[in-house]
Amino acid sequence: ATETLDAIRRAQRTAEKIQQGLIKVRGRGGGRKAPPVEVAGMRYVAEKECWMPCPAVQSARLEELKVLTLNVLFELYGDVETHLQVRMAQIFAELQKSDADIILLQEVTPSFAEMLLQQLWVRDHYWSSCGDQQTDSVDPSGQLTLSKWPVRSVLFARLSQHKTVVLTTILASMGRARALL
Repeated sequence: ATETLDAIRRAQRTAEKIQQGLIKVRGRGGGRKAPPVEVAGMRYVAEKECWMPCPAVQSARLEELKVLTLNVLFELYGDVETHLQVRMAQIFAELQKSDADIILLQEVTPSFAEMLLQQLWVRDHYWSSCGDQQTDSVDPSGQLTLSKWPVRSVLFARLSQHKTVVLTTILASMGRARALL
């Protein structure tokens, strides 16, 4: 527990130094590809048949929170076959079966996000950190958040060509505390 707390404190100090400009985060282009951008969470709107910005306006009361995280292994490995179509069907079935309140996915590509966001169980039950027309956070690959609880905002930053950060703010109260994921 002490080692974990020390690691968290070191990470917090590093994040503060990055914010202050004391530590430069460099990619292939020599710096951050783009400044952080805040966007609204996305929700599927059946009447318009598309994902649209839909920021949360009211917190949800939580007694329990089930979170699932998965690296989906993107398909951009050149001549190495990753059998994406077969894996997608299995991944989608497992995600749906998990009935998780929050799903955090890594190495998502635009094509994977598009297929995921077409799933009826996703459209009917989740907010998303990206939409079918807003895929910057997963291009060429990146993170995607799905939440059954209202998404207030999504902060997206590209650190380098292949590294992105997505901070999804979910309005939820858990007793006296508030949850920020």
